[in-house]
Amino acid sequence: MNIPAQLDGARVIMYIENDVNRTITKMFYEEEDGSAKEVLITGLALAKYEQSNEYYLFLCDTNWEIHQDFDMESIE
Repeated sequence: MNIPAQLDGARVIMYIENDVNRTITKMFYEEEDGSAKEVLITGLALAKYEQSNEYYLFLCDTNWEIHQDFDMESIE
């Protein structure tokens, strides 16, 4: 599996293995037609934008597509 060097323009600092057999959590989205879409979150990445002092935790699917992010004040 290729780990991206960047996600959304932020440099990836740390990540956990992204394997569909190791699902971290599930996210559910409501589609425009009212149906539910399930997304398996299988990868987490800690990243930092060059011009920012904050770090970001990205929740990703098996293709490293970001489905949620959280800004963190520090790397800890």
